[in-house]
Amino acid sequence: MSDIESTYNDIKDIMNWYKANSSITQTTVEEILEKRDKLAILSFRLSEIVGDAKSDYNSAYFMRIIYVAKSKQKYIENNLAYNKAEVKSIIESEAFYQEAIEKESIAFKNDMLLKGVNQVLSAMQQRISFAKQEKNNTF
Repeated sequence: MSDIESTYNDIKDIMNWYKANSSITQTTVEEILEKRDKLAILSFRLSEIVGDAKSDYNSAYFMRIIYVAKSKQKYIENNLAYNKAEVKSIIESEAFYQEAIEKESIAFKNDMLLKGVNQVLSAMQQRISFAKQEKNNTF
């Protein structure tokens, strides 16, 4: 299993734990703190994954733009009309478009996961604060 898959699985495990235990009052502050700390570390790793995915997408996008521009220039130099040259170069670069779309999708998915993790981290912090306040009020 890759490091990325391991990170996804660890995040999923904590999210599932939180979903199952978010409304249970018997969950201790220490348990929530432990899970929050693990999720915070995983969040850092996920932010690296997001950065890498966005870099991959930008690279694929740039390669597509360069390929289309070079192809279009080649057709124009061979006396093909600008519009026809543009259409032919776009059609020829289908694989580059497909790669950019796939990489953009991965980057978007990871970015959304990171935002979800950050929301859960915030919710966990609120639960910790509430539990601490309840604990102080009972003494």
